[in-house]
Amino acid sequence: AVVSTQSTGEKWKAFWTSCRTKCFVLMITYLVFLVLLTLVVLDNTRIRSAYYEEIDGPDREAWKENKTRLTALVGTCAIMCISFLLGELDIEQVTCKTFWTRLKVYISSSYNKLDVVSSTTFLLYTPLVLFYGNDEGLFLAGKAIVSLSYLCFFIRFTLFLQMFEVIGPKIITIKKMVGNLMFFVSFLILAMFAYGIISEFLLHPMPKKSSIPGALEVIKRPYI
Repeated sequence: AVVSTQSTGEKWKAFWTSCRTKCFVLMITYLVFLVLLTLVVLDNTRIRSAYYEEIDGPDREAWKENKTRLTALVGTCAIMCISFLLGELDIEQVTCKTFWTRLKVYISSSYNKLDVVSSTTFLLYTPLVLFYGNDEGLFLAGKAIVSLSYLCFFIRFTLFLQMFEVIGPKIITIKKMVGNLMFFVSFLILAMFAYGIISEFLLHPMPKKSSIPGALEVIKRPYI
């Protein structure tokens, strides 16, 4: 029998520094981040609100509690988001010495491009929710931006599932199928627009509607 000469401390160090352990820890951290981001997406509290700032009573106190909770959630998610990016860039430090070279190598991966989009959109949402809650348009724009960021982060999470022997190959297969499906979808869209434009012109050669409703009729025509 082979007797291991490593001490318990060396075994624990080898376990925690292994690539598989780091990946599992990162996956759990990412899952916690998604849970916190879900609370941010579902929370409609305005951190800055002229209505609640001018009144007194229980409603104002409840708003203060919700504002504090949302501020803490957004701040925590922003810090975790930045740490994810810096951690990914630090991985390239072995082969790339300069920061810009590491950044170039990092962006070359399709998953990392998705990381950049999701992180950038969330960091763009952060000042909107913290400082522009009184503006209705900016508040709704921030909700749309954080929803897009959440979708990108969720797609990015599927990369961790590829580690597992059962579901990993299936995810890779679905990814390839979606890539091949885009060619068929493009052909289908072209065929639908061609049919809609021709049939709409033949049925209504002199339309009375403006261009925008007419374009909607072209889109709806293949489904009628």
